[in-house]
Amino acid sequence: MSASRFPRFITSQGWLAILYSLGVFLSIFALFSHWTYDDPFITYRYAEKLAQGLGFVYNPGERVLSTTTPLFTLLLATLHGLWPDLHPVANLIGAFGLALGALCLWDLARIWQAPWVGYTFLLLYPTFGLLLATLGSETSLYIAFCYRAAGEWLRANTPPEAKVGTLEVGIIGYYARRPKIDFAGLIQPEVAKQLRLTSTYEDSARWAIRVYQPEYLVLGPTWFPNLMNDSLLLACSTQKTFPGGEYGYSGEIIVYQCAWPK
Repeated sequence: MSASRFPRFITSQGWLAILYSLGVFLSIFALFSHWTYDDPFITYRYAEKLAQGLGFVYNPGERVLSTTTPLFTLLLATLHGLWPDLHPVANLIGAFGLALGALCLWDLARIWQAPWVGYTFLLLYPTFGLLLATLGSETSLYIAFCYRAAGEWLRANTPPEAKVGTLEVGIIGYYARRPKIDFAGLIQPEVAKQLRLTSTYEDSARWAIRVYQPEYLVLGPTWFPNLMNDSLLLACSTQKTFPGGEYGYSGEIIVYQCAWPK
């Protein structure tokens, strides 16, 4: 912004726009500070490991890049020492980004001498549903609570080196702090290769369980209906069930402990 433009920006209307954007930022964060979905927690775990000096990894020692936003990961890693729980930090940054975006669009409309377009941006941009969904959920908030409960249980009740196999590695992996075997192939490239040869996640999950033999599995009964009745799971016993009704949805999450033949 040039020096000649700066005084025109800080007019009474400019200050009102800034104060409005500040109010939008604080309101969005207040409303959505706990709102979440699964995928960003993969990035949070990368940031946490980076802050711990372990490098750009999800599982220590496995140099696989599964986050789609390395720059955001670096930003979160720098903030980890100030605010270890990266979920609200990320939502705070997202709320600030929405408010700042609305303010920038307002300023652009002012330069174009279209003030009402700018006011429309201020009102609609930060409340646009698709943008708010970046702070929202591809799964419901209630499922996210259930995933977190499963992750925290694993952290409290399993050895630190225990491998955990699951399809949803984001929230569960972040709170469990355990090495993960990812049935979707985001963490283990070899699993991803199986998806090129098969048509379902159930097939890749069965392959990953046989090959990696994780000590624990976290499964939903409806995720892999055929696998639940497979002889492969005879080596596994139920350790903890998280009924979805306690978290506001109809499903459930089950943690299994597996004793594989030597």
